[in-house]
This record gives sequence, C-alpha cells and structure tokens, in this order.
Amino acid sequence: MNNQLQKSNIQPALVEACLILDQLQHAGFTAYIVGGAVRDTLVKRNISDVDIATSATPEQVMAIFPRCIPTGLQHGTVTVLHYGHSYEVTTYRAEDHYKDHRRPEKVSFVEDIYADLERRDFTMNAMALDRNFVLHDPFQGYSDLINGQLRCVGKSDERFQEDALRMLRAVRFCTTYELTPLLSLWRAIAKHRPLLAYIAMERVNYELTRMLSHRSFVSGIQLMQRNSLLLHTKEHLIVAGVWNDLEIGCFVKLNADILTHIDARWAAIFIASNLTSAQTANDLRALKFSNDQRATIVGCVSINEAVRQMHFEEEPLMEHTWVELLLIHHLDQLELWLYQLAPIFAPILYEKLVVIHHSLRIYSVKELCIRGNDLMKWTGQPAGAWVKEQLAHIMKQVATGQLENEREQIQSYVKDKVEGE
Repeated sequence: MNNQLQKSNIQPALVEACLILDQLQHAGFTAYIVGGAVRDTLVKRNISDVDIATSATPEQVMAIFPRCIPTGLQHGTVTVLHYGHSYEVTTYRAEDHYKDHRRPEKVSFVEDIYADLERRDFTMNAMALDRNFVLHDPFQGYSDLINGQLRCVGKSDERFQEDALRMLRAVRFCTTYELTPLLSLWRAIAKHRPLLAYIAMERVNYELTRMLSHRSFVSGIQLMQRNSLLLHTKEHLIVAGVWNDLEIGCFVKLNADILTHIDARWAAIFIASNLTSAQTANDLRALKFSNDQRATIVGCVSINEAVRQMHFEEEPLMEHTWVELLLIHHLDQLELWLYQLAPIFAPILYEKLVVIHHSLRIYSVKELCIRGNDLMKWTGQPAGAWVKEQLAHIMKQVATGQLENEREQIQSYVKDKVEGE
C-alpha cells in the first residue's frame, strides 16, 4: 500500500526532516522517515523526534553531514545534528542470530527498505514515508492501526524469541494506542513469557513507566494482570504475585484525571494491590528506581498505611494526626498523597484533610523561628534527643495556631513548660 499523505497531516517536524532526506538523496542514496514519527502522523498525534533509514553506511552519512555523533555505529546508527534538531539516521539493516533473546549477534547492511522494515517488531512500526510523503506499508500496518489491532511482522513466536522485550512493548502499544492484540500474538506472549527473565530490570521499568504515563494506563495494568507477564522478570516482583489473587476490576477506580503525576500512579498501583510500604520498596529496588523516586513512591504508600490505621472521629484529633504525619514525611510526599491519592483511597476524609492542611500555619520544623541551640540556651540543658522532641512539640503548637511563631512567645512558652515540670 503506497498512499500519499494529505497536506493537513504533514507536521513541521516531517518537513524539517526532509532536509536530511534531500541531502542523502542528492549524494546518491535512498532515505525514508521511519518508526514512531510515521505511526503518530497516521493517527494524528504530535511528533517531535524523527528517525531516518537510509542506504548510506554510517561512514557515508558522516561524510555528508558535518555535525554527527556516532551513537551506535555497530548497529549502523549515527545522530545527525542539523539546524537545532537531531535525527537518528540508521543504515538499512537485517538482523540474525539473536543472543540472550534480546540483541542480534549479527547485523548486516542491506540496500532495500523492505528488508529493513521486515525485521521490525510490529506492523505499525514497519512503515516508511518517502520524500514526497508517500506511505510505504508492505505489512499493512496502517490497516492494523485503523482496525485497532496489534500484529507482529511475520510470526509472533519468532519475533518474541528474538527479543523478549517486545512482549512488554506489545502491552505498552496496546495501552497507548488502545489496540487489541491479535489472538496469535497474545498466545505467543503466554508461550514465551519466561524469556522475560533475560531482560534487564531497567528496561522493564522503562516500558512500564511509559505505559503508566498514558491516560489509559489502567487497561495496561489489567493486560499485565491477565497475562502474568511480570511473574517472569529477572528479579522477583511481589506485586506481580499478588495480582493473581486480585479481581481485574480492582484497578478501575484509578482515575487518570486525578492521578496526573507518574509517582502517584506508581503508588496507586501498589496501594490498589494491597502492598505494604516495605513490599513496595522491595519492588522499586528490583525495578532499579532512583533513590529520590523510590522515596517519594514509598512515602505515599506509607502515608496511606498510616491514614488507614488512624481514627479520625473528632476533627481536633484529625488535625493532631495530620501534623504528626508532617513531622515524619516530606511535605511534597504528603501533598502528593493528599491531592492525588486521597480522593481515591480516602474519599471520606479527603475534603476535611484538605481544609486542615490549608489551615496550618507552618508545615515543618525548619519554618520555626528558633533552633535547637535556642532551646539548650534557654533551658541550660545539654544536647540530646530531647531537643528534637521539643522542636517537634513546638512545631505542632505553632502549626495548629496554639502558639505564635515569634521568638519571645516561644521562649516564654518553653520556660513556663520547664518550670511546670
């Protein structure tokens, strides 16, 4: 199928990429726009990055363009820098003898765009646009997109055995493009899912995070739950094990319009799966999250645990408990839980907690106008655990409006307290 795009579908990024195609063709080579830019153009999504496939070798590409980065010469890829834009330019290639179910042992350059498209994972990714914006679609990828189905190029069994990561990519594409996997593809995942053990956990994290970044992320989680794919990762994930005992509908309440922050979405998955903060931390370490992101997600799960265990019959008690949480958790974690997770997991308390949170005078010990040295000076006592305890106590008094955040008032309060003891 070769169809020319309508002018209304041609985005500026495609026009700019044609400057690269023009120079390659002027030098005697063929070149096409490939990959996600083609796919997203056809479904009318905005594009930014544009990848190019060409008959020129990496050395020939670097001879044509003065500003290049040899990002992947062994795979035929050069990054061309051109008028403030970067383009991954890759030589047409064929792949053979995959090792460890992830990377090809042998990459050979070919001169035919068809052979290059034939090696790709899914039909939706095996399309190309030429300089005149004519679509080259030998595997009917556009038809699959229009019909809402995900299909492998060739046999699904072979594609997943070559690169096990494609199984995760299949779930992500079904989620982000709202596609239904072909039955043969779905069965191939069930057959070859143990091969996911060959895939680095960082890559698993990357695919899951991209899936969770889409507003239809709940459908992706449900697909993962149905196919038990995550039971076969290189490192054990507790969350994958508990999904077998959960109803598919347990994730339906996770509202993408409320859960706009990716860390909140991760936390929501663990909370909805009934994982503790310790279990959550275990899975996040296995998935190689950064320390900062792990702290935020675990913090949200921990706050949710604490709120579920507390009794909020009276508003003064609720206020006291909320300030206690402020002393334990970072403010950004508490606010992330309050504004994105509480409406879902603590709807009865949500509005009251928002009112309490807004009514507080300060939100941390650091906002006090005094320091630990002041307490030691006023009381004549040496440093010790009592200093931290007193600062926390004073913070509670100031936060709830029972004491002004003024140095003289706090000093008088501390002296009265000492004399009373």
